[in-house]
Amino acid sequence: MSKKLKVTVSTCGTSLLTNKATLEERDFLRENANKKEEDYSPSDATRLKELAEKKRQMLLEEKDEAKIRRLSAELNGFIGCYRRDGDLSDARRDDHYLICTDTFQGHLAAEIIEEWGRSRDINMNVLPIEDLNAHSMDSFQLGIANLAKWCSETLPGYRNSHHVLFNMVGGFKSLQGYMQTLGMFYADEIIYIFESGEEILSIPRLPMDLDQSVKSSIEQNLSIVRRLQWISLSVKDCPKLPEVMLTVMDDECTLSVWGELMLDKFKDDLYRVKLLPPPLDCIRYSEATESAVVDMAHDKKILVNRRIDDLARYLELDHNIARLDFKPLKGDPKPPSTHEFDLWSIEDAWRGFCHYEDEGGKRILVIDSMGKGLH
Repeated sequence: MSKKLKVTVSTCGTSLLTNKATLEERDFLRENANKKEEDYSPSDATRLKELAEKKRQMLLEEKDEAKIRRLSAELNGFIGCYRRDGDLSDARRDDHYLICTDTFQGHLAAEIIEEWGRSRDINMNVLPIEDLNAHSMDSFQLGIANLAKWCSETLPGYRNSHHVLFNMVGGFKSLQGYMQTLGMFYADEIIYIFESGEEILSIPRLPMDLDQSVKSSIEQNLSIVRRLQWISLSVKDCPKLPEVMLTVMDDECTLSVWGELMLDKFKDDLYRVKLLPPPLDCIRYSEATESAVVDMAHDKKILVNRRIDDLARYLELDHNIARLDFKPLKGDPKPPSTHEFDLWSIEDAWRGFCHYEDEGGKRILVIDSMGKGLH
């Protein structure tokens, strides 16, 4: 394998705390597994810190590499990877992230591993992921969204210069499933330990294009995704969107942190092409409106589609934001239009002109035309 620089992302659990623990210690750790530091009683916090300190000393004082690998699943994969490719000293030139849960135990275990690395001049960095714990499914999903956001913001910058490796030997099974999915997009390689206990099992990156995959999902469900910018929708309305793009609570979906990030990334690419169908069926375009947008520059088409989003938000939530400024026309200057809203305020400051119609008892807003403001 090439001696290309690596960046390793290791999922961290609490194997360091549970390995060689007594039955009583294991029960204590299991009962308090999902607690944050502030959730511990003073006596239990002291007990956990003393247990962690005992494990810390055991790891840092151990010189036998085979025993070190047995003490920590995370280090078993980490050391095994570098032994496979050369020498552990090669890790000193690379970057290493330790992904841990948002729990007191998770923090303590990852910090001990970080200290072990730094004692060997290996640049390890603990990365606690907010809300990443198994306390509840809602919290876990928020944590996964935050983890996906970190991956999308951090790892693409390494792809040209580094071999991105996901070390999945440690960590919790529920986390590993999601990490394997993320690894297929962001990692060059995912490693596990084979059943023998030491042999590395490597899964190379599949030829998947994350950008195109996510963009296609957004494009195929664009009306739903646009509405998710301002309102929650029923789970049954969002069946075709990737789970990682959504935060689900009480059977209601909103865009996750990562979903918002992906929409922001691709929105302008979609909005610049044409006047998109309105996100609500109570909005209609006249032929004059559709014709006016056809000849607009790409940046203006983006502004028009964004303002249609604002208009839909207003109609659904009665939230008239400043950049929209939806208001009645004074007098009757542009029949049949009775209302106007801002499209953009730069250059010649265009407006959208519209009126309401009744269609079988349903109130429809018809956008009659777009053009320069009347004042």
